[in-house]
Amino acid sequence: MRRLATFSDSTWFAKPDLLSPVECSRYGWVNIDEDWLKCEYCGERILVKISPNIEIEKSLIEQYHEGLTSSHSATCPWRERHCDDYIYKVSLSPNPVILKEFQIRSLSLIQLGNKLPVIKTEITEEFIETIISVMPQESKTVERDILASAGCLSLFGWEYELIDGLDMLKCPFCFRQCALLTYRNIAKQKEIQQQQDKGDKENNNNEQNAEDTSNNHIDDDILASLDLTFDTELEHRWYCAWITGDGKSTINKTAEELTKKRPGWHITLEGIVRCSIPFDPKKKSDEQLADVRIKELRNTFSPRK
Repeated sequence: MRRLATFSDSTWFAKPDLLSPVECSRYGWVNIDEDWLKCEYCGERILVKISPNIEIEKSLIEQYHEGLTSSHSATCPWRERHCDDYIYKVSLSPNPVILKEFQIRSLSLIQLGNKLPVIKTEITEEFIETIISVMPQESKTVERDILASAGCLSLFGWEYELIDGLDMLKCPFCFRQCALLTYRNIAKQKEIQQQQDKGDKENNNNEQNAEDTSNNHIDDDILASLDLTFDTELEHRWYCAWITGDGKSTINKTAEELTKKRPGWHITLEGIVRCSIPFDPKKKSDEQLADVRIKELRNTFSPRK
């Protein structure tokens, strides 16, 4: 993970799966500059220059990938051995452990209150009820929109941290950091909604007010469109184990293929749903209900064919 942290979007851009940050890190390389890799053990360097605007031949990519091994010095241990694939995965822990980790992230996020971002995905009542059922008693009095935002962020592995005086969301798996001031928050969403509700009331008074209200609604829509809602999935770096499962691209993957890759948010969703529906061996319907709910919520957060 220390090597992976050296890669950034600005210095390692538009590389294929075989040359992803995860793959390069597995072979002992760190990213030291734009398109440059270095082995901290033997000191060898590689320049990987690939234009994102042209179709790259498969043979060239394979040649670069072979260089991840052959470019190490003759005595470098990385030449003989690299990290296994499973090293970059969200841990498949027992459901109670998964739930505890989810609760810790959620409770930390809840303290932000109305400063939490508005989530891009429409959060269903079913998900909110699932969150309420598994959270500690003291958190169940929290406003539903705050609980929904915190729960959704936690589901996708986001954690809260105060960095250089800024409220940040961070992912410890892909090292993405997002400043909350960049996104529309719940407080602003409530303010916009109040203005719209006020306009609707004025609309019922007289025709002139109706015309003014229409203009106000347009202004509010423009204002809202300038703010970013938070996409819990796509704000991660593309290779993140929380959304890929294995550090490899999920483009053109079906729902069934993605499920087999076991992204972190799938593991977490399954864990909290199964904890919310205690399994009784005598009642197979409980297990079936959990399976149905897991599938429905997966489709809600990341619909795929």
